[in-house]
Amino acid sequence: MMGRRPVVVLDYPAGQAAGGISFDYSYGAGLALQRFQSEDRRRIAYLDSNQEGVATTRGAAVAAAAAGAGVELIVGACLDSAPAARQAVRELLEEHGRIDGLLVFNDLMAAGAMKGLHDAGRAVPEDCAVIGMDGVPLGELVTPELTTLALDLRAVGRSAVDLADNLLSGAIQAASDEASLILKHQLVLRQSA
Repeated sequence: MMGRRPVVVLDYPAGQAAGGISFDYSYGAGLALQRFQSEDRRRIAYLDSNQEGVATTRGAAVAAAAAGAGVELIVGACLDSAPAARQAVRELLEEHGRIDGLLVFNDLMAAGAMKGLHDAGRAVPEDCAVIGMDGVPLGELVTPELTTLALDLRAVGRSAVDLADNLLSGAIQAASDEASLILKHQLVLRQSA
């Protein structure tokens, strides 16, 4: 479709693309788990997006980071929506009882998860700290404001444009190691954790 122009993909296996930018979800998960552990939270859960019973890339990274940190992780999954996350959290609490730390697939689902905790009479962050992933502006609009694993979207955009420019100019060869970039999340601390 793009002819001879190089294609750069974001957060997706490069396949036949000339280059790609992926995100180090293991690093981000490690930041979240460290935050929970620093607050002496021990019953930690992860709410993944439901991909027909298969863990997402984020979910696999979170599980690996938890195993590496010696954290016994409670895992749930639901559709990628706030209402589904709200219901899934209620079910997690019914099945597993007390959860005091919750990492969520994205910020939208985290907003729904906080509603589910509220429905169950659980205060955020006093009873259960919540951390989302993405860093979208929604996190500043919910109460309490959402702690999140954020990507600098401007930096992601700049990296993609620079990579495409270098591929076009020949400074970087298509499908080379230099054409695959990995960016890291930052933990943005707000009120929810």
